[in-house]
Amino acid sequence: MSDRDGALELGAIVTRMRGASICVVGDLIADLYVHTRPARLSREAPVLIVHHEREELIPGGAANTARNLAALGVKVWLVADVGADAAGAAVSEQLAAAGVDVSGILRRDDRPTVTKTRVLAGDPHRTKQQLVRIDKEPRRAETRPRVAETIARLERAEPQVAAFLVSDYDYDLLAPPVIDWLRARAAKKPVVVDSRHRLPRFGGVAVITPNEEEAEAAAGLRIESREDALEAGRRLLTQLAVGAVLLTRGKHGMMLFAAGVPPVEYPVVGKGEVVDVSGAGDTVVAAFTAARLAGAALPVAAWISNAAASVVVMKVGAAICVPEELQKALALAPLPASAIRSAEA
Repeated sequence: MSDRDGALELGAIVTRMRGASICVVGDLIADLYVHTRPARLSREAPVLIVHHEREELIPGGAANTARNLAALGVKVWLVADVGADAAGAAVSEQLAAAGVDVSGILRRDDRPTVTKTRVLAGDPHRTKQQLVRIDKEPRRAETRPRVAETIARLERAEPQVAAFLVSDYDYDLLAPPVIDWLRARAAKKPVVVDSRHRLPRFGGVAVITPNEEEAEAAAGLRIESREDALEAGRRLLTQLAVGAVLLTRGKHGMMLFAAGVPPVEYPVVGKGEVVDVSGAGDTVVAAFTAARLAGAALPVAAWISNAAASVVVMKVGAAICVPEELQKALALAPLPASAIRSAEA
């Protein structure tokens, strides 16, 4: 296959993503960015005084995953919980405006919306640096999962979607009975899982997409080298009995593990300076799942997700990748030969 033929094939897959249908279930997060400019040192304490410029609220977590799918033209149903507060309302409104079906978002008065506030400071016309992050989270001792309501929402979405995408940040939505419900569906529809701390609970699903830290915890292995990463991926593939493991390794790229074929290694796409990796994992799992539903083989879907991540890390905050950006990134990054061989195996 020539580079030109490969680019055309990848472009066709991106086009076919439009119209796919996916239910995203997981923890919705409000990412609040407070932009400031430095003024002087405080006389009250050894801290910097900054002047407020503006604030920006961006959907994060499962909301960012849903927003990335919608940006690629996918029909998205989102099952998530928010607090009865301004942050939850703002994120819900943004998702609805992006085309996400938000009828599965439950507004709760017994917990706040998970909110991560980042204070950024910098001079005008220069990239601002993060000074501090303030997290507002539900207190586990004071909130309880709404298991029945969550499963009811999933059951309403099930007839309308071709796959489930789990975005688990280990808050209170994905209680054990909800996870069991999703695993039971894995025999009929693909279930793709991005889980921060609970990968072992998702054995038997189609695909898991851990980063190195998550893979270390789940595999019980410290990753300090390429060989360690290969061993961790193999362990997860076998021990969790999943269809595939897509291991993201930051500056070291990705590795794909699937039964019966050798692992495929992917270099990082693009050579630009990384601006912000926040939410890149959400983009990876979104693009990967959409590509699979568009007919891409596992190795090809992984490469497409790699290219999508290269787009969003050049933007500040949890960002989206639109089809035109993805097409351009893929045109500049031919499918690696190892991925072609694996796809043809």
